Amino acid sequence: MSFCSAQKSSSILIDNGKSVYQIVIPSKPTDVEREASQVLQTYLFKVSGFSLPIIYEYENRRSKNEIHIGKTVDSKGVKTGSLANDGFSFRVSQSKLFLQGGDRKGVLYAVYSFLEDEIGCKKYTKDVEFIPKKKVISVSSSLNVIQNPSFEYRTTYFEDSLDKTYSDWNKLNYFFEDRLYNAHTFQVYVPEEKYFKSHPEYFALVDGKRIPSQLCLSNRNVYQLIRDGLERDMKKCPRYKYWSVSQNDDERFCHCNDCNKLRKDGKDFSEILIPFVNKLAKEFPTKIISTLAYHRSIEAPIYSSIEPNVEIMLCFTHLNRNVPLATGGENAKMFREFLNQWKLKTNDIFAWDYVNNYNNTLSPFPNIPILQPNLQFLKSQGIKKVFLNGIGNQKGEFSELKTYIISKLLWDVNADVEKLKVEFCNAFYGSAAKDVLDYIQALESTAKKTNAIVDVWANPILNKNDFLSQKNINLYKSILNKGLLKVKENPVLYSRVLKEYASLQYAEIEIASQDNNRLQELGGQNELQKKIILLQDHLKSTKVHFLRNGEQSIEDYKKSKEK
Repeated sequence: MSFCSAQKSSSILIDNGKSVYQIVIPSKPTDVEREASQVLQTYLFKVSGFSLPIIYEYENRRSKNEIHIGKTVDSKGVKTGSLANDGFSFRVSQSKLFLQGGDRKGVLYAVYSFLEDEIGCKKYTKDVEFIPKKKVISVSSSLNVIQNPSFEYRTTYFEDSLDKTYSDWNKLNYFFEDRLYNAHTFQVYVPEEKYFKSHPEYFALVDGKRIPSQLCLSNRNVYQLIRDGLERDMKKCPRYKYWSVSQNDDERFCHCNDCNKLRKDGKDFSEILIPFVNKLAKEFPTKIISTLAYHRSIEAPIYSSIEPNVEIMLCFTHLNRNVPLATGGENAKMFREFLNQWKLKTNDIFAWDYVNNYNNTLSPFPNIPILQPNLQFLKSQGIKKVFLNGIGNQKGEFSELKTYIISKLLWDVNADVEKLKVEFCNAFYGSAAKDVLDYIQALESTAKKTNAIVDVWANPILNKNDFLSQKNINLYKSILNKGLLKVKENPVLYSRVLKEYASLQYAEIEIASQDNNRLQELGGQNELQKKIILLQDHLKSTKVHFLRNGEQSIEDYKKSKEK
């Protein structure tokens, strides 16, 4: 049996600690090609215990059995079709395996996808991976895979996605890479602490009084400060292409006479913001000026066109995450119209959506069923850049599972979500997987059956009469208790299931602390305090440190409930 083919239908790369294969890289490899070769070598060793040598293409090549990484001379004759910057291909041609990719990270993604799809390696979280053990590693001799991403730019904001290895493995862009700031930069270039006391006229006039909530964009000095700040930062960081000029996260905008005149009878703040941003874009034609369509600037302006080097970040905020964006009711219809308005003005729209309860990050949030249809809708509308705003560098309700599903959907909007969910839960929750999946199913089906509003800003009390009724919470707890019993001897698995159980405890406490009927159902104030202490103990053991997006520690939460 030769190493290159056990049968006509397969090529054997490694056989019981032996191989005639070498990993070949270009004579002058890029950093990405070099990294890709090292990743492949490392993981094939983890799987088989054998380390394939990495050689430059100009070195002595002892056989024709080779794995080519990137743009080697031999790879030039291999047809890959049209590859996007992050697209990739891997195929077998005669006795050679070619892993190739687009100019950004395509070849690295080719390696990770080959390891996952052909070898069986998985990266579920930054700390949880699956490496199969194989004495023989073979691939089909007819292997020919070409993939391009559903979106050019794909990122999310969770603890796992902030890990670079996890992001590369799951083909995510790093969190707002190629940007110095992502948004809300008025406060960066005209900071309150530096200018408000000496120049209150730079800031918003609200109800006859200057306040540092937003800037007064009709003030020429404000323009100059932002323009000079951009120029300074661009010189410091010349490699960045995108530069944010966008309002603070505050809805109190300027209503001085000059700003009101700029509004005309148009679309509120966007009639002021877009001309301001256009002017900056003209001053920096080789850069892209990014701004927000958010809150008072959510609608496209009537009276302004948009410069070709302006990016519009359209933020999908007040939507019911229990129904898809494409088919949802009044609010969803309104956001579809906002999107259509902006599409008439520009092709450069960056979609910014929210995928967790922003103010109650541990609260049950049954939105997995709408992740796929929403991304499919955005793709159908020609959107090329997507950010799904999670909860940042902290743990929350199903944060690990959602990161995994989101990363796969951002690459391929038609991925099999149910398969991904089952696969992840089996790996992450072990013998409790079925119970966790049963809980997810019960939660989602109840939310759908009761026509619940699933809102990213809402307190759990909003859902006290639908999917978070006490009867339903008791049902969910009984399901997860079965899982907890199954993994009680495994501290790691127990902690993972316990976090989702704590999610229900949190909702129960929040509702009872605001609704007297639910408080009495729990047994009164003394019982509520006992539940708070128990929740505190559970959260410490599950490494949940915050209950809002980056704020409200467990200790602060307990104190707030003692008042």
